[in-house]
Amino acid sequence: MQQNNKRRGERGNVFFLILLGVVLFLALALTVSRGMRSDNTQRLSDQRATLAATDILTIARRIENGVNKVRRRGFSESDVDFTDDLTNVGSNTNCSEDSCRVFQASGGGVSLSPLGEDWLDSSFSASGSYNKHVIFYGFSIDGIGTANADLVFIVNFLKEEVCGKINDSLGITGIPLETNDPQSGQNALIGRFGNPQTNNVGDDNAALEGRSTFCVVKTNGNHQFIHVLIDR
Repeated sequence: MQQNNKRRGERGNVFFLILLGVVLFLALALTVSRGMRSDNTQRLSDQRATLAATDILTIARRIENGVNKVRRRGFSESDVDFTDDLTNVGSNTNCSEDSCRVFQASGGGVSLSPLGEDWLDSSFSASGSYNKHVIFYGFSIDGIGTANADLVFIVNFLKEEVCGKINDSLGITGIPLETNDPQSGQNALIGRFGNPQTNNVGDDNAALEGRSTFCVVKTNGNHQFIHVLIDR
């Protein structure tokens, strides 16, 4: 009788060990599965950032091409109109026909694409230039043209990873800090350029000198994409 009880106890112990092994195996498999999903999610996020960077650069080049198309018709840099619901500017009173309007088929021929919500840092969503294609007349890019204010295209409040991918594609290491802002009174005045500048954007980092396209981070944490449309 004692021997039978001993055998039952041994069988019970073996069954318990097997059950414990199965539980531990399932727990390990679940942990590995979660880790793999996490890795895949990170890779997908990285891929989205790369695609966003490509899209932003494409938008910038299309706008630049549209500006050049308008100027080839004989319009001056102050005549070019950027009226569109997706931009930060209203109509340019210097332009009285569609042929000088960048976003008209008979003008620059550019169909403006909206920015992706997932490209942007939503903590800045209350800003007036959030999710806008910004056209700016108010500052000079270091090493481009003269000290006169340039015409630039800006996308504000990008996510850090998107900004980083833009610079990666341009051969710029990291995300340079930019402390300079337009001088007092040099705002987005439609068709009017600011006065010659002394605090050029891009002069805080030698890697940006002479570049017409880059992404920087401002002191308030705004990751800002800049592309020169007309250097002056």
